[in-house]
Amino acid sequence: MGNALSRRVAFITPFLISMFLVSSLTLCAANLEDEYIINVGDVLDIKVWDNDDLNCTVEVSQQGDFSFPFIEKVHASGLSIFELENIIEKKLADGYLIAPQVKVSLKEYKKQRIFVTGEVINPGEHKWERELTVRQAISMAGGQTERASPKRAIIVRKKDGVEKEFKAKMDDIVMPDDIIRVPGRYF
Repeated sequence: MGNALSRRVAFITPFLISMFLVSSLTLCAANLEDEYIINVGDVLDIKVWDNDDLNCTVEVSQQGDFSFPFIEKVHASGLSIFELENIIEKKLADGYLIAPQVKVSLKEYKKQRIFVTGEVINPGEHKWERELTVRQAISMAGGQTERASPKRAIIVRKKDGVEKEFKAKMDDIVMPDDIIRVPGRYF
């Protein structure tokens, strides 16, 4: 009797563990999409539950917005997908639908990039990746030249249409369209 129980437990345990891992990975992927920050040029798929006539695919304009039935312009750039879903739901609930449920998904994202300039081996445009650090960006550009000032970098970041410069630490996170400038030594 004990052996039969041991075999069942040995069979069921890996199955339960794999089911847990699959559900955890699915939940993580859903959370990552909810946290994604929408950019100009992104293509979004918008579904309104039980209102197929409102389902549409939109592209975020250069101004950061898009047109949507009933509520006209919706500003999306700089918002997370979760925030955009809430905004659309609130606007639709304001005189159009009762308790609307909106699901926004990212159909296509704008090519996200960074620029690394200055004293690096391969200056220019490089692909941005989530959680990318200044150190990793410099490494993507082939590393620093011999003339580079060690452990020094400047990030140029555009916010609300205005470029701002700040000294960066090597572990600072880089955002899409950032310019990382590696200065030379003074000697």
